[in-house]
Amino acid sequence: MGGLSGLSGLSGLSGILGGGIVYLLRDDFITDAAAPLTSPRTCEPGPGTLTFTQTGATHFSIDANGLVYPGGVVAQTEAFHGGQFARAAGKAAFWRIQRDSALAFHPVFGWGTDNNLAVDATDSELSVYFRTNHLAIFSNAAVGPDTSTYVASTNYDVAEVLRAAGGFALYRLASSSTWTLLWVDNAANNASPFLGFTCRDVAGHLRSVKVLNLAAYDSRFATDNGLATSVVASPALNSTATHTADCLIEMSGVVPSADATSLLYRSTADAAGWRVDVNTDGNIYLQELNAGTTQRAAVAHGLADEAAYRIVGVIEGNVHKWFINNVLKITYADAGNFQNTATAAKVLAVGTGETLANLITWPRVVSLPEV
Repeated sequence: MGGLSGLSGLSGLSGILGGGIVYLLRDDFITDAAAPLTSPRTCEPGPGTLTFTQTGATHFSIDANGLVYPGGVVAQTEAFHGGQFARAAGKAAFWRIQRDSALAFHPVFGWGTDNNLAVDATDSELSVYFRTNHLAIFSNAAVGPDTSTYVASTNYDVAEVLRAAGGFALYRLASSSTWTLLWVDNAANNASPFLGFTCRDVAGHLRSVKVLNLAAYDSRFATDNGLATSVVASPALNSTATHTADCLIEMSGVVPSADATSLLYRSTADAAGWRVDVNTDGNIYLQELNAGTTQRAAVAHGLADEAAYRIVGVIEGNVHKWFINNVLKITYADAGNFQNTATAAKVLAVGTGETLANLITWPRVVSLPEV
């Protein structure tokens, strides 16, 4: 099967392994192998092959803990790709990975637009990378967001699940039964993305990589919004939605030419909850509504009136993070004693000239089939 690796997703090649799961590619790096690895490599137990780039001073090898990816290398000199896969909602890459340090640079792995996934956003469809103590996302050739923490020298599972347009990035401790939804991208749409992995400064172990059609085992991923808690395709003044207490919330629009557009969340009434405002004065505001209105953050959004935006909130515990067009603008830790379990959202105000779309809420904690 080795000579067909580049077409593994396009030609429908598959293998049926443990639990009846049909894999498009699977490598558990079973047999020890010295550096540099043979390329192309026939996956173990398969199906699929991996094609390695090993042009630096230190190369990939395999030991009892899996694929050893080297550190201290120049970007893209140590990398591999698994060929192209036809895009479909629910097409997913699962990785079990350990990074051996909390230093700053990568690896980066996931879906790319070519067979040489870079340690920047230039050719990324949807990929996860390890920054200093943080997991972050490259999506649709954009850097960021930086949404969650990790601990060095610990096994993590990472899943990158494609939508027809965009995708989901999730992770968990390998010992956990539930996943954290890191990010939802709504733009990437390459018809035949590549599976890729590249490393740079810090060594570690990749214990497995798997590609499969997750939608066959979890119908929520068969459509772009099947995982959502609530979807309002054309929100307007007083539109409402529900969400889980810990959640992602998104809405798209254009910066109003006068006044502000306000989205209420974690609320029990119009005057009790949290509110984020996109204002014509050039700022995004976070307001706490608790026996009055208290401004908790004000940051420039950097957009002109009538410029398009997508605002995304990542709300977990007492921490509120708000992004505009993939860029983190607000991080605020509340006192932990107000509305942190409330689950209602509402469009409280619509600024002049504003056109809204896709008020969608997503669960922060997700259960997935064991694959």
